Amino acid sequence: MIKFIDTFKKRESEPDKSMISYLKEMQLKLSDQLSAIKKIYLDTKYWIYLREAELGHSDSFNNSQDYKVILNLLNLLKSLRKNNFVICPISTSLFSEIFKNKKEKELKITINLIDELSGGISIKHNDERTFLELLYFLYSKSQSVDICYPASKLVWTKLSLALGSFPPSICLVLKRKNWSLEKHF
Repeated sequence: MIKFIDTFKKRESEPDKSMISYLKEMQLKLSDQLSAIKKIYLDTKYWIYLREAELGHSDSFNNSQDYKVILNLLNLLKSLRKNNFVICPISTSLFSEIFKNKKEKELKITINLIDELSGGISIKHNDERTFLELLYFLYSKSQSVDICYPASKLVWTKLSLALGSFPPSICLVLKRKNWSLEKHF
């Protein structure tokens, strides 16, 4: 199961650790926790289908067979998530799209489903992810890939940071503490 840490207490207990070191540690810990879990990406359409099945709205589907298929999918995903085999992380665009729904009951059900199936995990904001992937690409082409964490280890974040956090720092990407770009480019 994905372990959530009281980050405020952890941070307070390590006052000598820099913020960058602390953030890097938390990022790598999250990545390690997720490494054995399969990720299933659902677009907005499927989240809506799952919500409609959760609400029992069989009339939202073209036919009863479609409803049964989505209901089976919902139950399978819930079972796999409960046993920590999968997560269905959400993206920035989905996070934003959810709140366009003005129907409170539908919104609440959608949010509950996302909480349950995502395990509280999101893919980092597009800008942050692009930065990480570009940086990793540049290092890989410069024969310096060994000094950098793979972008795949750094793309996950907590759901609360789905819309972005702070400007990405190169220090979070680099394995070595005192490494600078000027030495290698």
